[in-house]
Amino acid sequence: MRRKFQLFIASLDRFCRRLRLENVGLLLLAFFGAWAPSIRADESSDAKVLLQFERQMAQAWVQRDVRTLDEILADDYALSGTGDSPLNKSEYVAGVDNP
Repeated sequence: MRRKFQLFIASLDRFCRRLRLENVGLLLLAFFGAWAPSIRADESSDAKVLLQFERQMAQAWVQRDVRTLDEILADDYALSGTGDSPLNKSEYVAGVDNP
């Protein structure tokens, strides 16, 4: 009987430790999870803006629309390819206009 009681107490102790650990985990998850949606929303909106610019650039490149490229690209834009020297914004836009 005493052995069963000791086993019961030991299992109860393990259960309480797990329960405390789970509670701490849930509290941490709730604490950090509260920030996650706003971070994900910002990343999502940033990604949408970047994808929109990428689509506009691709369309402008295909249509040789130098005005759109000039508006989208930063003044310090630089493009470097394999084996080529880097191109600045004006060189890149001129190459799109007249390949």
